[in-house]
Amino acid sequence: MKQTLTALLAAGTIAVSLAATATDASAQRGSFATGAAVGVVGGLLLGGAIANSRPAYGGPVEVVSPGRTCVREEQVWSNRRQAWVIRQVRFAC
Repeated sequence: MKQTLTALLAAGTIAVSLAATATDASAQRGSFATGAAVGVVGGLLLGGAIANSRPAYGGPVEVVSPGRTCVREEQVWSNRRQAWVIRQVRFAC
């Protein structure tokens, strides 16, 4: 997911920089290449920063091994349905 987001962000940065600098007058002066280079460098820097950032969650995720589980039915009040409903609850046996 990070690689896809990084690639899309880099492509978007390049596209915006090319669109902003691609005029007839600026193409004659060589600014097109400068704008493209700035877009590529900016996309690489921003993409690298996103790829090396920490994940959004605070700590390690608890991993539960797929052991034996049991199912129990319990009756709970549903605010959405305004009635008592039966809900299945899984727990380790």
